[in-house]
Amino acid sequence: MKKLLYAAALIVLAGCTSDNTNESEQVLTTADKVAIVMEMEPDPAFDTSNSGLFKGIIASYDLKTKGTLAINTTEKGGYLAAAKFHKVTDGMESVVLFEGNQDISDPDRIYFTSERGSFEVLLNDEKRLVVEHFEFDETDTYLVAYKRSRGTDVSLAMGTFDNDYATPGGFEGNWDAIHRGSIYTSPAGEHSTFTTNLLMIDEIVISQGGNMYINQDGVQNDDPFDEPCFYEASPGVPENFPHVWFYDTSGYREFIGYNQTTTFASRVATWSLAYYFFGGEFIYDTPTCGTPAASGFGTFSWDGNNGQLRVDTLADL
Repeated sequence: MKKLLYAAALIVLAGCTSDNTNESEQVLTTADKVAIVMEMEPDPAFDTSNSGLFKGIIASYDLKTKGTLAINTTEKGGYLAAAKFHKVTDGMESVVLFEGNQDISDPDRIYFTSERGSFEVLLNDEKRLVVEHFEFDETDTYLVAYKRSRGTDVSLAMGTFDNDYATPGGFEGNWDAIHRGSIYTSPAGEHSTFTTNLLMIDEIVISQGGNMYINQDGVQNDDPFDEPCFYEASPGVPENFPHVWFYDTSGYREFIGYNQTTTFASRVATWSLAYYFFGGEFIYDTPTCGTPAASGFGTFSWDGNNGQLRVDTLADL
């Protein structure tokens, strides 16, 4: 029933965007329209097309603004994009709606505009949209979005790193891990008492200074690690896991990867992060269990700098 209601609202929304005199525009607020776009489901007709529904991140280089982004690049429902922020610049709304127009001479190019900024996307067969250095809220901002298809959502661990949490500046930036389809099936006894599908990390996106980087080494599946704090193969013997992953079940969420290596701009980064949502609270841990670091961050080292790694939110796991 919920999907039918959203489908009906989407039809109304498409009419509103093309006809400013439509009375329905007086009914739907910007927040309503953003919610409709964010809740859209992939259309099977576009599973193998470069068009479709995309989801990802929108973030400012100054770390003041970050949120999730949904983009519809098909004529069905209208060319629309929406952003919902969990970090907001003072005085700015937490949601924004972009209306899009297709380039007449280049059907793979779509222009999206709003009162707060604009961007354009060029559709490709890589299932990833990247738009760098567009201005949003008069601040240098970037976005990266990934194609959704039936049964494959986009999940995000959105965070930041810095070398001195109390003093902004220097070695600091955005750090976001993205799952967009890769699954590892953990056999019974490895992760739990039953066979479990774990969401693998397909890409990691960081920013540093005025640059945005996407990791060059693909799916993060080549750095096995021990988890001594919660998982034991036998009493006193830590369980070995094949790679970093997300796990999501009723009342419990987990993002874990110790001693991982990831390449950005031909330079290898190392990082460790264990982040849980359990019993109504978020918990960090470390490979050495109970150390002070477990009270609030992971670690991140890159390009000769060492810093602390934090997660702001786990989105749509």
